Amino acid sequence: IETDRCEENPSGGVFVNQIILPTMCCFNSSGLQPLDSTSLVPSLCSTKTCSKTTRHPTAFWLIQKEHQGCDCCVYNGSLVPDGWSIPLNRFQNLTCCKGELLETALPPLSECQIQNLTYLIDTSGSMHKARPIWEPVALELIDVMEARQVDIMDYTLLDYVTTVHVTTTTSSNAVFYDAVDNLTISGGSKEHTFAGLLTALEMSNCHNFICVFTDEIGDDTNNPVLKEEILIRKTLTKSELFFMVMPSSETHTHETFQEIFADIGHVIEITSNIDAVMDVVDIMKASKICTENCTEASIELVIPRPRTLQEETSPWITILRRGQYGNNVALFSDAAFSEYVAGFGDENEEFWFGLQKLAKMTNNSIWELRVELVDFEENTYIAEYSSFKVEGAEKKYSLT
Repeated sequence: IETDRCEENPSGGVFVNQIILPTMCCFNSSGLQPLDSTSLVPSLCSTKTCSKTTRHPTAFWLIQKEHQGCDCCVYNGSLVPDGWSIPLNRFQNLTCCKGELLETALPPLSECQIQNLTYLIDTSGSMHKARPIWEPVALELIDVMEARQVDIMDYTLLDYVTTVHVTTTTSSNAVFYDAVDNLTISGGSKEHTFAGLLTALEMSNCHNFICVFTDEIGDDTNNPVLKEEILIRKTLTKSELFFMVMPSSETHTHETFQEIFADIGHVIEITSNIDAVMDVVDIMKASKICTENCTEASIELVIPRPRTLQEETSPWITILRRGQYGNNVALFSDAAFSEYVAGFGDENEEFWFGLQKLAKMTNNSIWELRVELVDFEENTYIAEYSSFKVEGAEKKYSLT
């Protein structure tokens, strides 16, 4: 649209002022913009679009709100609201603050309580060659835990090749870091993976955080009794287990590790996963380590007893608990036989372990039975039996 207007010159005379308004484009600081072009307005948390209607003779900027409030930021060509944040790396976030993108420290995880952070590092010969893979991940996780202010009481480094034994135990982050950094790969061909996990789960009565670094499955991972004990102990102690694995052959694929370990803990492949440490932290944030308090009272008393004639000691496993927990008084009397076979109840209150699991567990080794009774005057009565076995379904789960 072209407009000519005759105007008076203050210094004398008159002149023609010609005004040209575009009808099919809009003007901004970059010049003329075509119809339907868009532009971001971070200060208003809005976008504006060059538009035209039959009711307007010229094109105009139509402003639409994208986020509530003002002072948004532009990230990857899009508006993000004030306060928006995204991880930039293991230690920093990128945060929108009053219209500016700033690098900020990741929020602390001081609500996460770890009684014992334990590393089980496979020291068999193949791990020497794989050291450039597993060691940076192991050390980075220690750094991230410190940077995020996770509340860690103790650290333990545990060797489970040939024999299960603790090599370092400390309350110092720096001492633990150095122990991992200077770990000697001594070699050996027999990995006691499950036995090592049981030892690690005994480090504390609650909130154990356990990482296994390995490229092997282990030599005792086909033992169902050990596996059952690990699952029970893990639940009782509100612990988290991570298998930081490096698939090394056709027989040790990621799928193989998943098949063996996925129902015990979290399998994290670290050979090519650059976000492995972040994955571990994200899983931990959603776990009981960060969402529930670590309370000694919720854990059964640990008393050593022989697991088999050859293996080390392990804790008692509670198979029956009765007490005043506000349960239905008919919980046990109304239970069907199928429930007694499968098990029922809340393992932190009244519960029954299950005949099927008892038969499977006690038929693979020698077990003792301990019965503890507490009367209303808080008097305790204890009976112990040196041999305890439940037969399978074919023998009607008979007790011997």
